[in-house]
Amino acid sequence: MRKHKSLGMHTAGVSPSTVAANLNHSEAVNLSTYSEATPEQQAAEFGQFWRAMHHAAQVVRERSKTPEKAEIATATGHCDGFSQSLPVRDFGAVAIKPNCRSQYGCLYCEHYICHSDEEDLHKIASLQYVINAVRKAAPDAAHAEALYKELLIRIEFILEALGERSEQLVEAIKAKMFEYGELTPFWENRLGRYEKMGVVF
Repeated sequence: MRKHKSLGMHTAGVSPSTVAANLNHSEAVNLSTYSEATPEQQAAEFGQFWRAMHHAAQVVRERSKTPEKAEIATATGHCDGFSQSLPVRDFGAVAIKPNCRSQYGCLYCEHYICHSDEEDLHKIASLQYVINAVRKAAPDAAHAEALYKELLIRIEFILEALGERSEQLVEAIKAKMFEYGELTPFWENRLGRYEKMGVVF
């Protein structure tokens, strides 16, 4: 009878000290002798535990299922093999090596993807805008030309290839860039950093 009363009071949320005082024994005795869970409580607790385990296993399975060719957005387009830089086949020797830590290195990587949609076209055109601005503002024109010439040729090649698919969109993006100076947030911040460093455009 004491056990059922103790369990009832614990289930009702009465504090252990009150339960012990009510049953005329110490708190330690109450917890060790009279607080055993009922079979129904045990079943409910185990059921809740296994449901939580099942849910956690499902979450782990879902998060581990990533497509083999998952694309990652980059400042210049997308990448389907991040941290696995590979030079573009049949491209010959280039001054800029593929490098996942550099926005320019993406353009020379086998895993680089530039969709012919507004987002990617805006990214690559923003890069072109920033490079042209930096090149024009450089005090040593010959050095700037040597540094950026190959990169600008690569960007123009990409834009021409995309222009074959959606020429109107490429022209609209270029107009937005060169007439209104609307860059992507990444390249806008980069241009702002150059301005803070004292580069006058």
